[in-house]
Amino acid sequence: MSATLRAWLALPLLVMPEPAIAHSALAGGGGFWGGLLHPYVVPAHMLAIFTAALLSAQVSRCSPDAARWSGPAAFAAGLAGGSLAIAQAVVPTYANEVLLGLAVLGGIWIASERAPLPVTALFIAGLTGLATALDSPPDAILLREAILMQIGTFCGALVLFTAVQEVAFRLKRGWQRIALRIVGSWSAACAILVLALRFAK
Repeated sequence: MSATLRAWLALPLLVMPEPAIAHSALAGGGGFWGGLLHPYVVPAHMLAIFTAALLSAQVSRCSPDAARWSGPAAFAAGLAGGSLAIAQAVVPTYANEVLLGLAVLGGIWIASERAPLPVTALFIAGLTGLATALDSPPDAILLREAILMQIGTFCGALVLFTAVQEVAFRLKRGWQRIALRIVGSWSAACAILVLALRFAK
């Protein structure tokens, strides 16, 4: 078994659920709007979603227009799965690190401008959505507010993914594609740096 295949098989194990430890990215922020802003203020979430959306756009350029929505659909499915897991009061230990790892993989593919197989891009989009939801447990005490926060996180993350993918899909000029490759390399570099600092502690 190759090292690459072993890495892909091991990645889902990092998001195995354990007892949840709730947190909030916004001090005093709660309800729907707190959840809506959550993906935009957590660096690992923003970076992973941004990179997964760019990769989805890169793959979609070689696919029919109908396939452009398969990326957001896979991402939404991952978010929904993670939200259902959160409803069971479980959350993984390394969801944040998984998001950074996905940003590294996606960034490398974007920088090399060698699009992976469509199913690989869909897997990355879905796993990014899953890890994003699992890393966003609401800290609300009231059930209604917790549900609103989860709905807000779902909406905010999905809007971000879809918007980035659609903008990137329309950037087809030579210099624009070079700019996207630079962004991909920066995303991978930032994620690697954060992971290195985190595991060095």
